[in-house]
Amino acid sequence: MTHPTGSYQPGDPVATTRHDGVEAPVRPVLAAGRGLRQRAGLIAVAVVAITVVAAGIGLGGRGFEPVMSGSPSGSGSEPDSSRPGSSGPRSSPGSEGSLDCALAEADDLPEPRLWSTAGDVAAKRGIAGPDWQLASPPTSAWPVPDEDDAIVIDRLAVVVLVPERRGCIRSATVEYLAATDLGSEPVPFNLGNLEGGLRARLVLGAPPAGDWIFRVVTQYATTTGLDDSRAVVERFFRVTAGEGVQPTPIVSPAVACEPLVANAPLPGLSLIAGGQDPVPGVDPQTHPGDILHNGAIVAASHPDTLVISIDGDACATSWTVEWLDPITGTGITQVVQDNPSESPYWVSQNRIDIGVGPFGRTVVFATVHYGLRAVRQAAWELTYSPPPAPAGTFIGGPDATVGGAIACGANWTFADGTGGYEWCNEIGIPMTMGLLSVARDQPVRFEIPGWTVVSWNVNCGRRSGDSGEFVFVSACDLGSGTGPPVIFLPFPDRTLVVAGVGAERDGITAYIPYVVEVEVLP
Repeated sequence: MTHPTGSYQPGDPVATTRHDGVEAPVRPVLAAGRGLRQRAGLIAVAVVAITVVAAGIGLGGRGFEPVMSGSPSGSGSEPDSSRPGSSGPRSSPGSEGSLDCALAEADDLPEPRLWSTAGDVAAKRGIAGPDWQLASPPTSAWPVPDEDDAIVIDRLAVVVLVPERRGCIRSATVEYLAATDLGSEPVPFNLGNLEGGLRARLVLGAPPAGDWIFRVVTQYATTTGLDDSRAVVERFFRVTAGEGVQPTPIVSPAVACEPLVANAPLPGLSLIAGGQDPVPGVDPQTHPGDILHNGAIVAASHPDTLVISIDGDACATSWTVEWLDPITGTGITQVVQDNPSESPYWVSQNRIDIGVGPFGRTVVFATVHYGLRAVRQAAWELTYSPPPAPAGTFIGGPDATVGGAIACGANWTFADGTGGYEWCNEIGIPMTMGLLSVARDQPVRFEIPGWTVVSWNVNCGRRSGDSGEFVFVSACDLGSGTGPPVIFLPFPDRTLVVAGVGAERDGITAYIPYVVEVEVLP
């Protein structure tokens, strides 16, 4: 099969399980050369779709989940920052947590305060700047709070915006600058996803180590609701990060991190399959529209694991790795490591273990961040082979035995609890298969020697045109079951039959679609 050349286009993020409630980067998509409808309802076999959980991925383990959403937690107690509002209706904060908030009076807006999850640090009031009517002030004019008024946090703490009186946050803009570098360009702070309702608090994340001035502009929802654009309070805070114990990152590097070289190109990315040599990825910015057959081709087979290595042992602070359909550009699944502030004290990794992904032919597309403003992308064409499928046989009588051809769509669960599935746009029928001729009213059996059948479903259909796609025929369900025997009475005339069979042996369960052509003799 030849594959059309596509071009990368922005698209909607692929839905996935992820950390911290932060929006995924925009997904690059290969434009389809021809439409192939998605595989739907593969023969009703118990097809187990794998959800690749976004985890803290170091070679030493998984399961990173920093405190970055909902009610902040840590060793310090939550600040009693406010009393419930005495006037106006109350509003739910939406998806941020179970805390509700109070709509503010337009002439009595709450003071924004910053709190830290480190220790018993009290929430701090900010200070107002000069009277510039909320225009973006030059950073040289930012006020500098005293050191005694600074919020002092360790490197793994996060900063939380907590308005007084539980005011409902409609939106917030936060930027920061080194206290000794006023007059320079401020750094926007990554706030995460503000969609989904008003907030009684907003987790800002963890700043890098240093002595910072934060400019926080908070817009509130008010009881009038008519002119919320003016319900804005601007305050300045001092945040000193990196004091006290200096723990290692929760997601630690496999080898020591090397610093980025100033004004040099960002480190490239390579894909390692099993014990093979690293394959450098293609940069989609310099190879637009030509991801297929461009040299970044990787072949692997189970049980090879896939690892993205970063050139020069530089360390990434967050990443999104997607598997895309190579023809349509459709997102299949993804691995995501979030780090809202891109702090290296949360995440530092230079060997990103991405597991196995789906079997078959896909495009692996990686977006890797090296801090707040440094992003590198790379892509590979990957063919990942599943284990050999067990041989299955259709039996239509003493002298009628035909081996089943294997269609696309196998699923596996292995003894160690891992699994994999074969990605298919369609149930592709092999070009060659056996013909089983049986007498009228002769039942057909299906067997997998050495394996125990745990589920099965049999349907008949036909091949669609030149594509080889299997098309189900109405009212041609030939039976199903949850154990042996697999036996069915074929449909009259000559039809294609797909038997989706789940079988188990030695702790391994395989769900395989077997295909045969059945001819019922007059």
